[in-house]
Amino acid sequence: MKIFKPKESVTSKILPKKKKNMPKALKIVLVLIIIIGVCALILWQTGYLQAFKMALQIQKQQQVAAEDAKVLKQLGKIMALPEDVQPTMAIITDIDALREGQPDFFAEAKNEDRLILYPTMAIVYDYKANKIIKVGPVQFTGDPDFQAVPFAIYNSLRDSDRTEEIENKLKSAFNNVNVIVKETAAKYDYPQTLVIDLIGNEQELARIAEAVGGVASSLPEGETAPEGAAVLVIIGRE
Repeated sequence: MKIFKPKESVTSKILPKKKKNMPKALKIVLVLIIIIGVCALILWQTGYLQAFKMALQIQKQQQVAAEDAKVLKQLGKIMALPEDVQPTMAIITDIDALREGQPDFFAEAKNEDRLILYPTMAIVYDYKANKIIKVGPVQFTGDPDFQAVPFAIYNSLRDSDRTEEIENKLKSAFNNVNVIVKETAAKYDYPQTLVIDLIGNEQELARIAEAVGGVASSLPEGETAPEGAAVLVIIGRE
């Protein structure tokens, strides 16, 4: 009797072979690589965003600085500004709040005007209309005294005591006088005491002239405007 080897069933042929399991250590390594890659990507994106934000901030600061420079250049064409001094500048956005503390100074100012602060003076400037709204010292909220106004005194007489006398008169009449220059005038023996506005704020000249017994005047020929002063008093005979 012949014994035939049975044929393999179709089912046995199509059954998949069992795959070998990946070593556990290799799985751990792959997971760690993926985690490190994701973390690196997140850190890179975060650093990029921070750098991008920083670049935008620098660009904005540069734009503001360029705009401020344009404002000062235009203002300098209609008013003498202190040289080698960088002012603090801002755009007025809440004029009502400013008027509460400084009603007189900001009476004619409005939102969008420029507030320009120098150590010796403050300026409210309408950049669009190219118009100076106000120039002078600013009284800070909570401070009973005005910001000190720098004065210079030139004496055209031989009597040196007159300088101290004029200084005392100024300080008696105003609570914000700061005499920063005391010198001899270039010209001798002026007939009258002169009061000269050096910053374009003539509003208070009459009061100052009255306080020292002088007259308002422009800077006489031959005299040099003292650096940093807002008002110059030249002592004369009367």
